[in-house]
Amino acid sequence: MEFSNRDAHESTTDSPTDPDLARRRLRQALDGILPDVTGDELTQSGQAHSSRTDEDYLRDRPPHHG
Repeated sequence: MEFSNRDAHESTTDSPTDPDLARRRLRQALDGILPDVTGDELTQSGQAHSSRTDEDYLRDRPPHHG
């Protein structure tokens, strides 16, 4: 089977213009491949730590940042 320049061009420009569609396609492609929790999110005991909220970060600021 031979590829023409037209075939190659069509395959590289077949990206959706709708960002929501692109996100859904990417999520479908990666579904089941990526882990839910990565190694840097685990504590030493192997449990997933809970993420901090924005309020936690805002409360934990130096006093000179008022």
